[in-house]
Amino acid sequence: MKIFKIIALAAAAFCASMAAAQDDIRKLEQDMSSDNAHVADAARMKLEKHPDSKAAEEILVKMLGVQKDSKLKAGIAYSLGEMKSEKAFSELEKLANKKGDMQYAYILALGNYGTKQASAALKKMDKGEIVEISRLVAEGPRAKDGFTAVPKSADRFAKSDENVQVETISTLAPDEKARAFLLEFSPDSPRVAMAQCFALAKFGGKDTAAKIFAICGGLDENLVVRALTSAQGEGVDDEILEQAAKGNPVAVLAAGDRGLMAAEAAVLELCASENEALSRAAFASLQSIGAEKTFKQFVDEIAKGDENGLAQKVNACVKILSRQNDAGKEKLKGILSAASNSAKDKGKNALEKIASAS
Repeated sequence: MKIFKIIALAAAAFCASMAAAQDDIRKLEQDMSSDNAHVADAARMKLEKHPDSKAAEEILVKMLGVQKDSKLKAGIAYSLGEMKSEKAFSELEKLANKKGDMQYAYILALGNYGTKQASAALKKMDKGEIVEISRLVAEGPRAKDGFTAVPKSADRFAKSDENVQVETISTLAPDEKARAFLLEFSPDSPRVAMAQCFALAKFGGKDTAAKIFAICGGLDENLVVRALTSAQGEGVDDEILEQAAKGNPVAVLAAGDRGLMAAEAAVLELCASENEALSRAAFASLQSIGAEKTFKQFVDEIAKGDENGLAQKVNACVKILSRQNDAGKEKLKGILSAASNSAKDKGKNALEKIASAS
């Protein structure tokens, strides 16, 4: 009798855990549709590692088809690539072949499959830096033949063929010897440097992030930001924050992509920079990490008739409002309403545009 009671209790516990998992996956599905980009992306990352991989895959495949935000859609693609989703492959292949700002993200997603099918799809594409890197990732086990050992001398390695350098760096085993080599080696070509940035991101840590900043000059900004956004390990955020405070545009963009709210104050100051690239990066980043401080400053400046970066300020305020919960929205609308009362004509119109968008 006792054994049946134990079995019954175990069955009840199993059913309870299954019900909890279903509730959890339903909540994550709801969060994926959130207007708050950080909430949606956090849900996407949890679904990527969810124990009910089949249900998680179905949600991500569905969201790939309906998500309008380009960055969130690229993140979904990356997760589906990590999950090696057969259902998503054909759609990811189409997206990877379609020109656009996020094309590189879909190419990387294909590389994540690590299959012959993914490698074949990448080989059919126009040759380019990121296509080659992704192909090497996809071919990891095969590309490693003859390149598994860490080069004994960085100086000697620097004299080797560029293709050998890229293949070696892209397929290094994740151990301390490889990490030490990547921190020591200084690339001579953009293609090798880009491969090194992505390899360093996989190893993670503050010193690897510092090395990425040291070698990324002249590289495709979007790709470097992507590498920094995916970088792992303790201290990466600290290095990005330090570089952002120094006015590094790539670090400013990476702070926004990683959702580093601690960078808000430093990035906000950079909006007034005479360096157009830095100012543009700061405004773009604040759309993701801006909060009450940014909103109040921009609204006050608009109300006073300051037209410098007016369109960017309006866009940032609209994004900040969209990320708030109900209580947060009401607080920011109060700031907006108070500023509107004293605003000049052009400023009043801009503030009304923010209010209507919310």
